[in-house]
Amino acid sequence: MKPKQQEKPQFAHYCNACIFLGSVEIQEDNGYGVHFDLWWCADQRKKEGQSDRSSVICRHADDGPEYFSSHPPECFADPEGYIEMMDKREHPYAFAMARAAAMGLYTGPYADRFKDVRAGRMGGAR
Repeated sequence: MKPKQQEKPQFAHYCNACIFLGSVEIQEDNGYGVHFDLWWCADQRKKEGQSDRSSVICRHADDGPEYFSSHPPECFADPEGYIEMMDKREHPYAFAMARAAAMGLYTGPYADRFKDVRAGRMGGAR
């Protein structure tokens, strides 16, 4: 995995509400690297007292459906298991969550779990 400090996204993304978080390149088992542009999409419908349904988007090509997306861990039945799975797979989601937390966009209960992503391991995930 190679985090990239890129000021502009490589791939087209047509949502004006999303915030670009940078890019990352994930090394596949076959030796090829896959480039991902990382985005934060804030929950536009959140009301006081409701859970945050914001999402991270990991785009790997220009075509509309060529991306991964996910909500913050607290939206899942087993947040700890979900974080651990993402850590083991070195999924770009982990990098997007780490950058969103570092920028103050994600302030949820699991924000500290993503602080060590750049070191190749999420804090406390193992």
